[in-house]
Amino acid sequence: MLSIPNIRTSIENQSALIRDEHARKGKFLRDSQNRLYAYSGGFTVVYPYVSNKEKWAFRCWHASMGNVRTRFEIISKVMQSSKASYLSEFVYVNDGIVVDGQVYPITRMKWVDGITIKNYICANKRSKAKLTRLAENFLKMVQDMHHRKFAHGDLQHGNIIVNDSGDLFLIDYDSFYCPELKGAVDIIHGLPDYQHPSRKLNKLSTEKLDYFSELIIYLSILGISEKPSLVDKYRIADSEHLLFTAEDFKNLKQSVIYKDLLNLSNSIDKLLSILVNYLKANNLNDLKPFYEYLNKKTVVKKNNKTNMSVKSVKENSMDTELTSKVLQNLEGTHLCYKDIPITGSIKQIQKAFQKLGKFNPTTRSNAHLYGELFGLSKVFIQFEYSEKYKNVVSVHFFVHKTACDVDTDTCFDDFRSALGAKYGTPQTITAPRSNGKPSYLYSLKNGTITLKKSADKVELIYSDNTTIYDKILAEKAKIARNKYLESLNRDI
Repeated sequence: MLSIPNIRTSIENQSALIRDEHARKGKFLRDSQNRLYAYSGGFTVVYPYVSNKEKWAFRCWHASMGNVRTRFEIISKVMQSSKASYLSEFVYVNDGIVVDGQVYPITRMKWVDGITIKNYICANKRSKAKLTRLAENFLKMVQDMHHRKFAHGDLQHGNIIVNDSGDLFLIDYDSFYCPELKGAVDIIHGLPDYQHPSRKLNKLSTEKLDYFSELIIYLSILGISEKPSLVDKYRIADSEHLLFTAEDFKNLKQSVIYKDLLNLSNSIDKLLSILVNYLKANNLNDLKPFYEYLNKKTVVKKNNKTNMSVKSVKENSMDTELTSKVLQNLEGTHLCYKDIPITGSIKQIQKAFQKLGKFNPTTRSNAHLYGELFGLSKVFIQFEYSEKYKNVVSVHFFVHKTACDVDTDTCFDDFRSALGAKYGTPQTITAPRSNGKPSYLYSLKNGTITLKKSADKVELIYSDNTTIYDKILAEKAKIARNKYLESLNRDI
C-alpha cells in the first residue's frame, strides 16, 4: 500500500521518479523550512507546483481505488471538452510517478485560488447580499450540471471553492459522473452529513448523485443569510458540515435545526418541505432537482372550498401576491415583501403592508405609505389603485440611502442581480447618468419591472400591463377625449 511519506520521497527526487513530464519540469512549492507543501484528505494527497507560471495540483492516491484507469481517462476527456467554467483543467496520467519501484497513476489539475464554500459562508455570515449571490451562483452551477447530466458525486463544502469574485469551482473528481460513465460503480459515497440515507446502499453512479447534497447546501446558505447566528450556534467553522448532520435526517421535523429554520421565510419553509419529502424516498434515484418544486402552484382548502394559494395567479388580473411576480427572488436583498395582495380594497392593501413593518398612510393620499420595514427606516411606498376594478395598477418602492446599511450602489446592484437571475437580461432604457447607473426594464408575463437609481435612493417600479390596466387607460383616454370635445363645443 502506498504511504504519504513514500510519495513525498519520490517527489523530492522528481527528476528521476516523476514520470509525468509536465510535473517533472515544474517547481514544487515549499514552506519557509524547505518542506513540501502537501494537502491530504480522503484517498489522496496533493502537492502544488508551478509550471510555465501556472499553479497546478499534483495528486496521488495513498489508498486503493481499484482499477481507475478507464474511469479517469473518460473523466479527463470530458473535462477538457466541456469547458464548464466551474470545472478545472484535469488530466489523468497512468504512468505518473514511481514509488518504491512501482509505477502509479496520478492526476493533475490546474490550481483554483479561493476558499471553501464553508469558510466563505462563515466569513460573510452577516452579508445577506453576498450570501444571496452565492446561493444564486450555486443554483446556476447545479442547473448547468443537470443540463449536461453531470454529477460531482461528493458534493460538500471541502470540494467547492469560492474565489474573490464569488465564482464557484468544483475540485476532487474521484466520484465524478458523466453520461459516458453510465453503469459505472458508485465508488465513493461522500460525507454522510451531505448525503441521502440511501446513498450508502447505492450501487451505480447516476446523474442524480448530487440532488440531495444540492438541497442541503442551498438551504444552508439561505438559512444563514436569514439568521447569521446559526453559524456560531452550530459551530460550523470547526465542523465537517454546514447546518445539517446525518443524525438530523433520521427524524428531521424533531431536529433542532429544523425548528431553527422554520418560519424564517416562505422560501426556506418551501425548501424544508422539499427536504422532508426527499427523506421519505427510499432510493436517491427517485429524487428530482429541488428547484423544480419551487415554482409549482399549490392548492389549499378553506371553508370546504378549493382556492388557489397565495402563490397562484388569478385569472384576468395581476398576481394575488406581490412576491410571486415582483420580489420572489429578492429575498436576501434589502427589501423582502410577503403576502402583499394586488387585488382587494385599498384598506386591505394598506393593512397587508402595515403587517410587515411600521407603515402608516402619509398626509398626501391613501395610496402612499411611509415607514420602516424589516429594520430599514425611510422606506417609501406608492401605488396606483383603481377603485372601479379594485386593483393595484403599479407599485413604486423608494429605498433612501439613509435606510440601507450599505451605499445605494450596492443596494442597486443587489436588486439588479436578483432581478436578472429571475427575469433574464433587461432592456437598458436610459443612458448612464453621472453616477454611472442606467435604468433597466425587465419584462414579465403580466407587466414590467423598472429599476432606477438616483443620487440618494433606489427605485423599483412594478407596472401592470394586463387587460385591466388597458381598460383603465382606455377609460382615461375616453374621458380626456370627451373633455376635449366639450371644450371645442364651448368655444363654438
